[in-house]
Amino acid sequence: MVENFVRDFKSRYQKDISELRTRLFLSILTLAISVSGSFYFAESILSMLTEPLSLSYRFSDGRKLIFTGLMDAFLMHFKVACYAGFMMSLPYISYQVYAFVAPGLYQHEKRTIAYLMIFVHLLFLIGGASGYYLIVPLACRFFLSFESPGHGQSLPILLEARLDQYWDFMLNVMIGCGLVLQLPVFILLLCKFGIITTNFLVVYRKHMIVFFFIIAAIITPPDVVSHVILGTAMVMLYEISILASKIVEKYQRGTFNHTN
Repeated sequence: MVENFVRDFKSRYQKDISELRTRLFLSILTLAISVSGSFYFAESILSMLTEPLSLSYRFSDGRKLIFTGLMDAFLMHFKVACYAGFMMSLPYISYQVYAFVAPGLYQHEKRTIAYLMIFVHLLFLIGGASGYYLIVPLACRFFLSFESPGHGQSLPILLEARLDQYWDFMLNVMIGCGLVLQLPVFILLLCKFGIITTNFLVVYRKHMIVFFFIIAAIITPPDVVSHVILGTAMVMLYEISILASKIVEKYQRGTFNHTN
């Protein structure tokens, strides 16, 4: 019985399985090529990522990033290559997913998903760049403010950051900011499928503002400036989402009246 089911499934969806296999192979191949190419430039990427810390140092003489394990530096280069390669190949992988599901969608659904994928990638890049250029430099200056050059018999208190810890910190901030900027897309999807309404967003606006600043406090380092910047950005995105959801609801009502 199971063999008959498997045989019928293969015969019915043989073409789809073959297409899926081809698209998976192309996606994995693109990812492997991107990671390999990124590994060659991993040192340059690491140099760029450490620039905010380098510019924030108050005492520049002899400052460095350290690693304490024999394989730590190699593993860090490999991690950087993996993340960079994934980001480079993500648009192509997303296209392969879209191309596979597109034949089963209506024309307006294809258009919606295409626009959605573009906005998701664009907002994530903007969020990551905001974390790199705004949040990380502020955080570095805040943490380095606790350094002391030493006076008299006291020893200087200086940072010797570990490479892996700094990378984790940088990655958390950039990915966190990238995910935060997905808020309008997430809210629009909920409105699109009727899970929430514009009235709901307006009624619970005050609650969401408090929630956004709590999230900002979790994502950002414990300095007030970066906390306020990210919290304010989330509130602005929420207000934009309310305006966009009103447009979506008006459009859906217009389409419904037109079809009826």
